[in-house]
Amino acid sequence: MSMRSDSDSVLRRSYRQGAGSNHTIADGVGKVAEPHGVSRAKVALAWVRLQGAVTAPIIGVTEPGHLADALDSLDLELDDDLELIESPYTPRYSEGH
Repeated sequence: MSMRSDSDSVLRRSYRQGAGSNHTIADGVGKVAEPHGVSRAKVALAWVRLQGAVTAPIIGVTEPGHLADALDSLDLELDDDLELIESPYTPRYSEGH
């Protein structure tokens, strides 16, 4: 998935049970991003915006492009794409604590 997920022992130990669906979800986000011509980050932020329980997402901006992605995600409509992102999700239970 990423260099971090391959090398971070705490990440691997704490999130083992969702590894398969995490990869499938990430692939789905990519499949949604590509035809829209946007980054995966924009898709993820647009998805967060649609979640009723999230009233104020915390957005970390360390580069000007991060802020642009966050603002551009407001215009991204995901209605027809939600199934690709959400269907592979499996509930997780606390691990490694």
